[in-house]
Amino acid sequence: MKLLKLEDLTVEQKIGQLLIARSIAKEDDRNFAMELIKNHALGGVQAFVGPGIKEKVIDPVLAAAEYPIFIAADMERGFQLGEQKIPGNLAIGAMDDPELAYIFAKVTAIQAKKIGYNMIWSPVVDLAPMDAICRIPRCLGSDKRRVTELACAYIKAFADCGIIGSAKHYPSTFDRIEDTHMCEAVSYHTKEELLDICLYPYFEMMDRLGEDM
Repeated sequence: MKLLKLEDLTVEQKIGQLLIARSIAKEDDRNFAMELIKNHALGGVQAFVGPGIKEKVIDPVLAAAEYPIFIAADMERGFQLGEQKIPGNLAIGAMDDPELAYIFAKVTAIQAKKIGYNMIWSPVVDLAPMDAICRIPRCLGSDKRRVTELACAYIKAFADCGIIGSAKHYPSTFDRIEDTHMCEAVSYHTKEELLDICLYPYFEMMDRLGEDM
């Protein structure tokens, strides 16, 4: 394992290091990603949590990479292959207890790290819209300060376990009813509303957590 020096990389390699391959479960995708990894031209891979993912994706990627590489996945509901099951974000938000949020996140991180993950795409800091059913279960709540407190607990737990957390993912769509998996999001908020409401958790977490964010 070696650290790559920016000045030694080609343009292709530099661009590749900024990217995480979405999924390499299929053989053709996996072969292409492996070539990029061998050429030091890929920053990481998304490894969907599921049976056999360690043997099929994580272990081969780590074996092929001569440099530190991200192994990432969504874990909004905890590590689904783990023995300890984690409640969804809506339930954790209803508990309104940062200490419990920290414990749930730490359990997730410990289980994920055990099989090779080093990045978790969580916590969700979208503010729960009152009428957008598609996203409410994924949110910690509608109050920006409460969501921020719980999300900070998540990120701290991940960092304490050597895992990179990533707050996400739809700033400014809290009052939209469209499902952004199905269409482009459109925001009609003013700059002041964006800064004061939608982006509040992100700025607050950056101020509190610095590089861990």
